[in-house]
Amino acid sequence: NLDTIAPTGSISVGDKVWDTFLDSTSFGFYTNTEETFTIKAEDTASGMENGKIEYLITDISYTGEDGLKKLSLLPESDWILYSGESKIKQNTTNFIYAKLTDQAGNVTYLSTDKIWQDNIQPEIVLSAEGTKYTDSIGSNAYDDSVVYTISVQGEDAPLKFLRYSLDGAAAIDLKDGEKITIDTPGIHVLKITTEDSAGNQSEVLETMHVYKDFSFSLDGASSIYDGQPIALGTDFEAVTSIPTGEINFSYSTINSEDKIKGLPTNAGDYFIYAEIAEDTEKCYKPQRTTMKYTIEPKEITPLDQTLFITKNLATNYKFDVSNMIANI
Repeated sequence: NLDTIAPTGSISVGDKVWDTFLDSTSFGFYTNTEETFTIKAEDTASGMENGKIEYLITDISYTGEDGLKKLSLLPESDWILYSGESKIKQNTTNFIYAKLTDQAGNVTYLSTDKIWQDNIQPEIVLSAEGTKYTDSIGSNAYDDSVVYTISVQGEDAPLKFLRYSLDGAAAIDLKDGEKITIDTPGIHVLKITTEDSAGNQSEVLETMHVYKDFSFSLDGASSIYDGQPIALGTDFEAVTSIPTGEINFSYSTINSEDKIKGLPTNAGDYFIYAEIAEDTEKCYKPQRTTMKYTIEPKEITPLDQTLFITKNLATNYKFDVSNMIANI
């Protein structure tokens, strides 16, 4: 009997099945797994016992009558004899074509939609713009602020999402190439996550220290000698724009550059030097300030006619001797 009936069949990838030669293709799906495909064929007339199943995997889309003609003109060497479950190509576009030939020589062509296989993780790239700051612990530090440009490279599959989270806060969606400004003092952790349409995920963590200046001054002018070093909070005040830690003091006389640790006791004119060390936890830069200060001699009135004056007395006291003169 003459057999003019072409065989039928299907191409299956996962739960997707194609059983015709497509007039047009759509995007089938993305995958990051090592997908396999199967081809089935049957012929109700002469059968497939002595027929053959062949396939072709390419990134070229053949559709409609024009595509079918081009496909039929391909050399036989382009086709691979199907012998069982086979794998699609990795990290590329896959169009799968099947050529079913029954033992009478009737041919049927089948085709799939576009299948994109991608098992490569997206590469997150952080580009920082800012003035580097050298702190005392050698951290990744910036002066005042830092601006990060976030992009994804080497990615052919569209991204499902690109997000960032700062210091554990809720994630915020980003556009590829978007900038993030971090300008609050402190130690910050920037987390970037992304996933492409094939399901590949990437994550990047960046820790940076943003250091700030703050205002610092001393408020005071003079006090009277009392035998004790002048004291912060009693004889003068420290004014800062933020709560700070310990303030270290030193001083020198007006006519000397030699600094002495601590605060002065004796009467005289001084420069008071104050320093606040770098805060590597809250990320504040060290601050220094200077104040001119005078300790006035204390005035005393001797009651005895006999007066012995020592160097220390002469420095720290003013003497009102009017009472002694009146008694002479």
